[in-house]
Amino acid sequence: MNGQETLTILTYCEDLKLAMELVHVANGLKANVVAAVIGPEPGSEANDLATCGANKVLAYQDSSMEYFEVHQLSVLLDAMASKVGADAILIGATQDGNSLVGRLAARLDAGAVTDSIELSIVSNNLHAKRLIYGGAGIANFIMSGSMSVISIQPGAKNSALINSALVNSTMNNSALVNPAPVNCALVDTKQDSTPIIENFIHELEPSPVKLLELKASQANAVSLKDAEVVVAIGRGLKDKEDLKLIEELAIALGGKVGCSRPIAADMEWLPVEQWVGLSGVKIKPRLYLAIGISGQVQHIAGIRDAELVIAINNDADAPIFKCADYGIVGDLYKIVPALLARIKEGA
Repeated sequence: MNGQETLTILTYCEDLKLAMELVHVANGLKANVVAAVIGPEPGSEANDLATCGANKVLAYQDSSMEYFEVHQLSVLLDAMASKVGADAILIGATQDGNSLVGRLAARLDAGAVTDSIELSIVSNNLHAKRLIYGGAGIANFIMSGSMSVISIQPGAKNSALINSALVNSTMNNSALVNPAPVNCALVDTKQDSTPIIENFIHELEPSPVKLLELKASQANAVSLKDAEVVVAIGRGLKDKEDLKLIEELAIALGGKVGCSRPIAADMEWLPVEQWVGLSGVKIKPRLYLAIGISGQVQHIAGIRDAELVIAINNDADAPIFKCADYGIVGDLYKIVPALLARIKEGA
């Protein structure tokens, strides 16, 4: 940090919802917030970010930036940060966003933290916290340099921090990472100033990266990011055909099907988009029903923000029961049909 009273923070994410969250987080630090929008048609997103509380929006329009290209994005964000005198850059912690953090930090000779769940200012230094050891602990990083690049986890909950003894109770200007409200009028939009949307002009050199081919995700892949109910299956399932039973239960509960690592990565019964865990997707459903999942620490890291966890497993000593709110010890092939029958009776 440069010692000035008000930080200038540049934000960027290719996902609009998470981009709004970044603006929300930066506002929590009482910073001068500059949001970057990059793409073929940035106008609509620029207006949304200005409405959600950014002091300024830098919009870069270029048809060649239709797809996420980490090299060109790092060049543009470097130039934008220089233009506005940014003290820190916040990036959405998507898979692409985390790859951008490393490239951009190296380019700027800046400190970097990925997957942060909380930002705060303590003694004029920016602090970033992230989960470690599969979610068993929280590490606090003190960003003492003149520039920091930090990716922010989408939708992390306050309770994960409030209930932890590792949270510094003396911090000030703390910004807990929470989803930006859908109604942007609820966000502090700095009524004392009018947001500025500025077209950013920068001449990009040809990228050293050449796009050879685009492949769409599997047509049957399901997005779990916003699912309120997730019914997940693990190695307790004996045959791929038995997925129909799990899908039927998910439909009956108004939810979506997820899985543990072996089902997606080893057996390839479901797309990787439905793999829940530290190396898969991290979800925050109202209900998470784990069926035949042992519950190793890597899997638990993906469901730590679930409101209610129910586990079904024939092993009474399975680790999943230690984090479950309710557990049923028994054969899934008897329990799931019984659950389905009961749900249909009550329909």
